[in-house]
Amino acid sequence: MSDREPLATLVKKFAAASSANENWMQSSLNCISSSVYGRATLSKVIGIHRGGALVALLVTVILVLTACSGNGSSESKGEGSTLKLLLPFLADTWDTRDTSSVELAPGLLVNEPLMTYQADGTFAPTLAVKVDHPDPLTYVYTLRTGVKFSDGAKLTPEDVKYSFDLHIAKGTTSKIARYWAGKTVSVEGADQVKVTLPGPDPEFPYTITKTGIVEKAYYEKNNGQVGTPNVPQIGTGPYTYESFSAGTSVTLERNSGYWGKEAPYKSISFVTPKDDGSRLLALQSGDYDGIFLPPLSQVPAIKAVQGLSSVKTSDVAIYRISFDMKKAPFDDVHVRKAITHLVDRESLIKTAFGGEATIANSLVPKETLIGLADAAPVDSAYKKFGSELTYDLSAAKAELAQSSVPSGFDVEVPVHASDPTESLIAQTLAQSLKQIGINVSVKSVDDATFGNAVYLDHTTGGLMVDSWNAGSPEPGNLPFSVLTPGSIANLSQLDDPAVNEALKAYRNLEPGTEAQTKLLDALTAAQSQAAYVPIAFSNIYTFAIDSLQVKDFTSFWWLTPIIETLVSK
Repeated sequence: MSDREPLATLVKKFAAASSANENWMQSSLNCISSSVYGRATLSKVIGIHRGGALVALLVTVILVLTACSGNGSSESKGEGSTLKLLLPFLADTWDTRDTSSVELAPGLLVNEPLMTYQADGTFAPTLAVKVDHPDPLTYVYTLRTGVKFSDGAKLTPEDVKYSFDLHIAKGTTSKIARYWAGKTVSVEGADQVKVTLPGPDPEFPYTITKTGIVEKAYYEKNNGQVGTPNVPQIGTGPYTYESFSAGTSVTLERNSGYWGKEAPYKSISFVTPKDDGSRLLALQSGDYDGIFLPPLSQVPAIKAVQGLSSVKTSDVAIYRISFDMKKAPFDDVHVRKAITHLVDRESLIKTAFGGEATIANSLVPKETLIGLADAAPVDSAYKKFGSELTYDLSAAKAELAQSSVPSGFDVEVPVHASDPTESLIAQTLAQSLKQIGINVSVKSVDDATFGNAVYLDHTTGGLMVDSWNAGSPEPGNLPFSVLTPGSIANLSQLDDPAVNEALKAYRNLEPGTEAQTKLLDALTAAQSQAAYVPIAFSNIYTFAIDSLQVKDFTSFWWLTPIIETLVSK
């Protein structure tokens, strides 16, 4: 899942459609007619009925419309204005247990955290004015005074403890439960909250930034209903929930009683388009001010929309092929190595990603580990990793010949219907594997079906293609997510003593050479098992109208208040 946090089955279905009205269609036809392409081909549209030809022509027509259309929005955004944005997915409810990753972009504007993650990698005080860290297992937060929820109730330490306990409680459905596991929370006096960790946890400062604070009394009064349309969530943030449609749209209104600086926009609307066509039409209409994380396959068409500017960065999300090591024949290391040798990653960068990605030699971008200490050990290790991941048909045949299925086998691979890149990877892999008798059928499924089969129930045939996003900038986040036994991101169901020991040791270390060494040890041990094939880290984009400036767009843009990322020029 792309940047998706745990409990992947809750990843939302796209549900909202934008449609063109008659006036737009007429003006679009006029535009095509007046273009060079239109004069040459418009008369040929009528009478074409063959599916393939018609689809190809319609795609070309859409691209022409894109070039002709302009966003048309040049008014300055700011005081009194409405900001309208497109996001790849949204929550079904706005209970803080149901939000993570991209869903936090709107969620944290209502339910503020104690501390906010900044694009420069630092942490800024929000509802806490001070944090003390007297020992590796203890964090004490001193709360800001005079803060009120949007219903007028005063923020108390009991509210903060309750907010954290929502993610700690036994049987919690929280998407970020794994980050809170084993921690205890206590109220210390009139304005402090103490969090005690079961062991050192370099991830914890980031966990605080993604955990919104709720009103205890409101939750207790509306048990199980908070965050639904009839019981809108209440927070202390610069915005309140005005309306929403599950998994489809949400509109926030400025909180007139906000304790801090007044929010720059009167309201902010977030919408999830249902498909590529509605996404493109929405941007062409001029009704939307920007889009975050459009599919790479649609980036060229969006770039052609007049009045939009783009910013891109490399995502800390790994596209990978995984093997369920508890299922035959993938319990055979020779089968896993045979397939590994037939993953042409360089070709995939050009085809599946359209050149918008970099090859991944491991689960973590090299730069992330270099940031812990020295570059040399990381460069050396990643060079070795890469040498073990080269395309080699002869080596693949030799490995399969040593396996329990030397003549090959059949397997079905599910892919997200909402991620065309996964499908392209799987289809390309299928062509390669035919050469050694492995017959792959690719099945596109909805997000819920994919999440259940791949992440929760392990009901696939054992060969999987997905992407998994880091839940924070902490260097150990991806290795812990993907390699820890029992983690839903551990699709291989790997349980390797060397990996487990290295990760355990990492938690007890401060950033530096030793920590870097332990992460490299974990990655090396995992790769020796051929449990997965890292493919690429893709680029991600945001587009905004020309009157807006995109500041400090990073892979973790959703952790930083979006009103600080999109600002009026």
